[in-house]
Amino acid sequence: MTRGLATALLAVLAAACAGAPRGIELEARVDAAVAAHMAEHGAPGVAVVIREDGAERLAKGYGLARASGDLAMTADTIVPLASISKQFAAALLIQMEQDGLVGLDDSAAQHLPDLFYDEPRITLRRLLRQTSGLPDFFDLEGSEALENATEATAPMRAFLELADAAPRGFAPGERWSYSNTNYTVAALIAETAGGAPFADLQRDRLLAPAGLDQALGECPDFDAHLLRAVTYAADGGVAPLLANPAADHGAGGVCGSARALAAWTEALARGGVVGVDGYAAMIETAPVAAGYSPPYGLGLSTLPFLGRPAVWHAGSLDGASTLALRLPDDGLTVVVLINHGEPFVAELAADIVRAALGLPEPAPLGRAILDVTLKNRLEGRYDDTLFAYDVEVEKDRLKVTIDGFMPEPVDFWHQDDGRFVAPLAPDTLAITIPNGDAPVSRFWFDWMELRSFPERVD
Repeated sequence: MTRGLATALLAVLAAACAGAPRGIELEARVDAAVAAHMAEHGAPGVAVVIREDGAERLAKGYGLARASGDLAMTADTIVPLASISKQFAAALLIQMEQDGLVGLDDSAAQHLPDLFYDEPRITLRRLLRQTSGLPDFFDLEGSEALENATEATAPMRAFLELADAAPRGFAPGERWSYSNTNYTVAALIAETAGGAPFADLQRDRLLAPAGLDQALGECPDFDAHLLRAVTYAADGGVAPLLANPAADHGAGGVCGSARALAAWTEALARGGVVGVDGYAAMIETAPVAAGYSPPYGLGLSTLPFLGRPAVWHAGSLDGASTLALRLPDDGLTVVVLINHGEPFVAELAADIVRAALGLPEPAPLGRAILDVTLKNRLEGRYDDTLFAYDVEVEKDRLKVTIDGFMPEPVDFWHQDDGRFVAPLAPDTLAITIPNGDAPVSRFWFDWMELRSFPERVD
């Protein structure tokens, strides 16, 4: 099914289900959205849970958790959550601060004196806010060998030693840049201060008290689970998790079901995990020295979703694509888990949110001829310390290549609101260019729940 046909089908359903749909109307719209997504992107299985004001409105699986056919996908299927895991690490450290074991403004070196010993400005808060300047160790030479080792021979500390020896992207607090290293440092600090393995602390302090430890936890705990999904790469082959789970502690190591993740998301937002003040700290944002305010708190993004206030995070592995979203003004929680590596889970979530709220389908994207001065202002190479961007300007589009994320050029079309939106993912992939006549030194790049701030380097 093409995206055009899918949009037309959803539009018909939307017209038939005016207002916020309920029961079979909601299910029909979600069924259509998921079917279109699976047909277009080849996803083997999808799990969807929608909760509203404490009640479950929909919990359903589609397709297969295992291509062998012996396990269907359901709302209770266990899937790797990838970077959604970061909020668990952040919540754990907030709870440990509440118990006097750590302080979010402690330097990393206070707890790990043999690492980052001369960098007192690398604090726990900056680690969790992604403003430390530490490089992502997955991009460093030597990381692959550690990923394929065992945790006994290559523990978390081995990855952090790679990052500690590497150049910094920027001074702590100067800029924002997404780095898995930040959360691995946080996990090791939690272990050091808590006197127990990270997985045990997470289970005993967060998940067991919430009654969720049987369906959420570190992935090795679910290796033999009867409901564990197999994860598949975009080409259809099996994409196993990293051999060394230490590579993912804190940053991406949690597995769980859509139903349990939705319950966690709602409980966290209501103050049932770290209290109301603790949750407020998780969604509080702050400016960086470079002069902008990243919409990212502590393991949670506050970037609006479909123009609505939102708290969310997505996750991406070679074999899984995941998203957990909270729309506070609507009392709505949406979780989507896919056992397939792809960059489009947030686009499916957008269709599901429209279905849940009875929103109309979006208007077609605009595509206007660009001002000729934009070419001289914008074209060039940019960097946000995670990705490098090559930007070209054609008469009616931007063409952007992003090393490590989108290796093939992607078109962005100019819209009436001033943004440039990618028709490839129109709800969640956009660029905002500052106004003016001067050459562009920095722009905003929205990709799913994250907003990066690439800076000119040429």
